[in-house]
Amino acid sequence: MRRLKELKRRDWKLRIDDILHSLERIESYIAGLSRDAFVADERTVDAVTRNIEIIGEAAHYVPGAVKKQNGGIPWDKLRKLRNYLAHEYFGVDRGLVWETATRNLPPLRPALIKALRSEPRRERRG
Repeated sequence: MRRLKELKRRDWKLRIDDILHSLERIESYIAGLSRDAFVADERTVDAVTRNIEIIGEAAHYVPGAVKKQNGGIPWDKLRKLRNYLAHEYFGVDRGLVWETATRNLPPLRPALIKALRSEPRRERRG
C-alpha cells in the first residue's frame, strides 16, 4: 500500500517522461509495419496497446495546472482511451489502435516536451 501511495506522488515531470518514453516504444514497435501487418501481429498490438494505456494513466496524474497551461494536449482523451483499452480488452478495434499510434500520438511529442520544460503558473486568489 505504501508503494502505491509513493507511485501516485511521483513528480508530474516524471509522468510526462513516461509518456514520451511510451511514444518512443510505440514508434519502435510499429516502424516498418503496414496497417495490415500491424493488425495481424498480436504481439505488436499488445505492446502498443499497453503503452497507450501507460500514456493515459500517466496523463491522469499530471496536475490540473499543468494540463490547463498545456491545453493543446488532449489530456482527457488520453485518459478515456486508456480506459477504453483497459476495459474493452478483447473488443478493442485494432484499426483504432493503429490510427492512434500512427496519426494521433506522434504530433503530441513537441507539446509534451514544451510542457516538460514549463513550470505551472500559480493561480491568483482574491
